[in-house]
Amino acid sequence: MAQWKARIGRRIWRVGRVIPVTLPGLVLGLGSAFVALAFAKSNSDYLLYAAALLALGLLAACTLFVVLTTALLWRQLRRLPSGLPETLEAESSTDTSFRLPRLRSLPLIEVDLLWDQPASVQVELVSSGPWCCERVTPRKRARAVKVVRCFSVADVFGLAAISFSVTWNTALRIVPALASASAPLPVSQAQGDLFSHPAGEPEGDLVEMRAYGPGDPLHHVLWKTFARTRRLLVRMPERALAYPSINSACLIAGESDEDSCSAARLYLEKRLFGSGFVFCADGAKRPTGDPREAIDQIIDSVKAKERGLEASSLDVLASSHRVSSCLIFVPPVDGPWRSRVEIFSSRLAVPATIVIGVSGALPQGERKFKQMLFRKDGASTDWDGLARLTLELRQCGMKVQVIHRELGEMA
Repeated sequence: MAQWKARIGRRIWRVGRVIPVTLPGLVLGLGSAFVALAFAKSNSDYLLYAAALLALGLLAACTLFVVLTTALLWRQLRRLPSGLPETLEAESSTDTSFRLPRLRSLPLIEVDLLWDQPASVQVELVSSGPWCCERVTPRKRARAVKVVRCFSVADVFGLAAISFSVTWNTALRIVPALASASAPLPVSQAQGDLFSHPAGEPEGDLVEMRAYGPGDPLHHVLWKTFARTRRLLVRMPERALAYPSINSACLIAGESDEDSCSAARLYLEKRLFGSGFVFCADGAKRPTGDPREAIDQIIDSVKAKERGLEASSLDVLASSHRVSSCLIFVPPVDGPWRSRVEIFSSRLAVPATIVIGVSGALPQGERKFKQMLFRKDGASTDWDGLARLTLELRQCGMKVQVIHRELGEMA
C-alpha cells in the first residue's frame, strides 16, 4: 500500500511540474473570471470588469512567456555538454563551464537551477555578461554515474512555472574537503616513535636533533644553530621504545563522518603514513596502498552507512594483512562501531591510534580548542558527547587525536 501511495505521489508531482499555471495563478484566473463574468457585468461595474480582464491578460501573457522560454531552453540544453570536471571537492565552490543565457529580452521570466543527482550539491547562477554561469558547492562526498539538472522557468509574479530535468551521462566524483594541517599530526617526525617510554614524559625528552621537516613545530627549531650555520635543525624526542611504525590505516563510516574523511584524505595526500602502508575504508573489498584508490574507497564508504557495513574495514584489514599497528579514522558520534574498534585494538601489539575529525564554529572563542573539547557548558555542538567518546577510547589504551578541519588545531 505504501509503495502504491509513493508511486501515485511521484506521478502527481511529475504531472504538476509540466502544468504551466501555478496555484496562485489558478486562484487569480478563477477569481478574475468570476468577477468579470458573474459579478462586475451583472452590476455594471466596468472598472472592476476591466481590472479582471487585465488580470486574466497578465496570467495569459505570463503563461505564454513561460511556455515559449521553456521550449527554447529545452532545445538549447539538449545540445550543451555537461561542463563538469571529473572531480569536485566538498565544501569548495567551483565554477563550471556550463552556462545559460540571461534572457534579457524577457524581463518577467526567471530561470532557476538545482541538481537532482547528486542531491547534495548547492547550485548558484552567477551573472557574467549575457550569460549565467553555474557555480556548484558540494556538501559531502559522493560518486555519480550521471548528473541530473532540474531547471525551473517561472515569471516574477509566481503565476506560471514549468520544471523539467536534463540528464548528462558523465561520471563525477566528489572528494571530501581537505583538512588543514597547522598542528603536528599524530604520525609526524617531530613525535619520534609511535609511543615513548611509559615512565617518562608523554613524548620523551628532547635530547636528539635532526634536519627540519615539513610539519615540525617551530618552537623545536634550534634558532641559535641556524643563525650560526644557516642550517635548520629541530629537537626531537628520544627513542625510548622502538615500536614499529604505523603500517595500516582504516576509515569507519558513520554519522557525521565527513570531517574524519577530510582528515583521512589529508594523511593520504600528504603521504604521512610513509611507505609500505595499506588503507581500507568501510565497504571496500580489499586494502590498498595506492593513495588515489584509497581516496576512492573513502568516497564509496558513504554507501556503507546505507547498507549497515560500519566497521567492516576492520575485518577486511585483519583477514588480508598482518596488522601490527593501525591508525583508525572514526566519526565524532558514538555508535556500534566503538565496541568493534576496541576489540580490534586489543588484538594489536600496539594499541590503535584514533583520529576524529570535527568542524564548525567554536563558541567562546577565547578558549583553546583543547579546552573546548572538555568543557561542560551547553552548546549547539555535542562537545560533551565527543568528550565522553574520547575518554572511553583512551581508557581502552588507545591514543586519540581530535582534529578541527578548518582550524587545523588538535586536542
